[in-house]
Amino acid sequence: MTEKKKQQFTPLQIMGVFWTTFGLVVMITAYAPVTRVGKITDLLSGGILLIIGIISLLKGKVKTCEK
Repeated sequence: MTEKKKQQFTPLQIMGVFWTTFGLVVMITAYAPVTRVGKITDLLSGGILLIIGIISLLKGKVKTCEK
């Protein structure tokens, strides 16, 4: 008989969910600052966090599938 493997979250997936959510929040709040520099800074930092989160999610998914 073959055993079904339980799919578990890896730490990379948990971190990916956190960074993706945090990046989205930062990007949404980019409309709050009055200055253009503040908006650009929020959009860039939110985008970087979003990219890091997505990469972490994908790497965690690959590691889960390899097991």
